[in-house]
Amino acid sequence: MPSPRQLSGVLDRSGGILPLLCALLLFPLQAAAMDCGDTVHTIATLPAVKIAADAPVGAILWSRTGAAFDVACSTSIFSWAGNTFLRRRDLRLTQYGLELLLTYKGDRGSEPATIATGIYADGNVHITGNVDIELRKTGATPTQGNVANSEIMAFGIDGDGDNNKGPHKITGLNNISFVNYTCSVDSSSLNKKVPMGDMRVDKFTGIGSTSPNIDFSIGLTCSQPAGSYSVAIKFDATADASKAPGVLALDGGAGAATGVGIQLLMDKTPVTFGTPLSAGSATAGATLAVPLTARYYQTADKVQPGKANGIATFTISYK
Repeated sequence: MPSPRQLSGVLDRSGGILPLLCALLLFPLQAAAMDCGDTVHTIATLPAVKIAADAPVGAILWSRTGAAFDVACSTSIFSWAGNTFLRRRDLRLTQYGLELLLTYKGDRGSEPATIATGIYADGNVHITGNVDIELRKTGATPTQGNVANSEIMAFGIDGDGDNNKGPHKITGLNNISFVNYTCSVDSSSLNKKVPMGDMRVDKFTGIGSTSPNIDFSIGLTCSQPAGSYSVAIKFDATADASKAPGVLALDGGAGAATGVGIQLLMDKTPVTFGTPLSAGSATAGATLAVPLTARYYQTADKVQPGKANGIATFTISYK
């Protein structure tokens, strides 16, 4: 029969308390972000925009106001309800000397920014609003060619975290082209020849008498930026010795007529040589036709027949 000590030893082995270790495995539940969708929306498309190298820095070259957006956002029991934000992207086109300015709720800029929409999302909700978009010149622009990229991301709509949701883009950037000057003389006016025709000397009746008027025009076309330009034109020529208003001397030489000159008028008024004269206002995208008149003008008591040619040059300026 086992001794008590031995029995105790058996009890120690068979009746001891074995502690149970219970492990509680924790699976963290991370809330998902608000979902405003991945569909890319087009907020604006640029039309054909011509930008001149001499357009002033800071000029607004194109704009659109009140471009509307409407984004469906949703939350669930596994995602956060909360405030929503418009997240403006980088809209600077530094390599072209341009930027796109996006204005939302009074915040105007081309650099990244986070702007509260004021709309709280809990469940399904539409985030709506309007933005203004402007194209501005910020530096030197090319003198030819087009913007290479066709589009740029403008902004996203999202919750507290920026998850690139609700993306909106501006397209048509490759419709932006570059030219050397804002206003240029039409090709048909660069070397304008005005046929004066033949006139019998006995049709002149005395100093100051003239031949019939020959009307013509100089065409000037201005490109972007939009707006109007004050145009001036300056004529340079050798004035006739008679100093009659707006009368230029004939070329002279063998076989040239005498006793007459060619009078040049703008808007029916004789021009003043060497002085810029207002030619009116040119509107971007339209051609300004500067109306001119040429006619022979008797400058002496007697007119001798012969060749009667003359040359005047003109210079266009605008601001």
